[in-house]
Amino acid sequence: MTKARASRPLSPPAAGTAALSEKGFALVTVLMIVTILVAAVVASSRATRTELQEAANLGDGIKLYYLAKSGVNGAQAILALDKNNYDSLAESWAKADEFAAKASLLFGSGALTLVIEDEMGKIPLQRFYEGNKVNEPIRDMLLRLLKRPEFRLAGGQAEEIVACLKDWLDPDDEVTSGGAESPYYRALVSPYEAKNGPLDAVEELLLIKGITRELFWGTAKSPGLKKFLTIWGDGKININTAPREVIAVFGDGVTEEMVEKLDLYRRDEKNDLSRPDWYKPIVGDGFDQHGLLTVKSSSFMAIAQASRDRMTKTIEAVMKRDGEKLQLISWKVD
Repeated sequence: MTKARASRPLSPPAAGTAALSEKGFALVTVLMIVTILVAAVVASSRATRTELQEAANLGDGIKLYYLAKSGVNGAQAILALDKNNYDSLAESWAKADEFAAKASLLFGSGALTLVIEDEMGKIPLQRFYEGNKVNEPIRDMLLRLLKRPEFRLAGGQAEEIVACLKDWLDPDDEVTSGGAESPYYRALVSPYEAKNGPLDAVEELLLIKGITRELFWGTAKSPGLKKFLTIWGDGKININTAPREVIAVFGDGVTEEMVEKLDLYRRDEKNDLSRPDWYKPIVGDGFDQHGLLTVKSSSFMAIAQASRDRMTKTIEAVMKRDGEKLQLISWKVD
């Protein structure tokens, strides 16, 4: 018969082993604490660097804003000094880039560009719909502009855009053939109502069916509508400052040869541009059949852009000139 083997009682761990375990635990604890502290320091350092960078960007943004604002102030001074009884592309306001180059040197850091555009050299959309009806001469100019090859609109698109503009401006909810009223805009992903009233900004055109960002702002291959349309001014068009594209759509019979002759004549500083009918010896009496032309402008847009490294600040300011007085009527910061 096999004898049962007596079990050996468990002996307590040696004192050295217990001390070793406690030291290991302490070491692990210390390592964990150090890791946490390092992570906290790194996070704090990153946050500090971010705050410093944000502060630097804020400071640069403020400097660029005031640099751009100085460009607008310069534009106001240039326009205030213009005493001629007509406005043309040969005047100092049309060469505002020269002022901007000198202003940039004064600031030391940052570059300034400045362009002054005559808003009355553009097609006046504020006259597109007036007296509860479409102004046919303005409508026809816009339609001819949209049909120019550089805008690359397919057949019928130009007519549809003009119809949609009419529906956007007129007070009723009746859809013009090819146009769009509130039901169309309500069905969009981000719905809104048709304006049924005058434009408050030319950028509002981007809300109208058919007018894409590429069509409005332009691309590397084509100009944008924004360059040729306005809501400012008294509804006249300055023949001395209008872009060639606007002159080209003034009437059905205007040819590129006529545009070239008119442009060359008005750029010659020796020629008298003080009368709105100076075009007659060049292209004949019928050019201004609707009495839209003028040579004196009252509304200008100053576009001042300050830049440094990759940061830019742009201010667009519209000024209305009444005699020697200049009134700021629009201010937009981008």
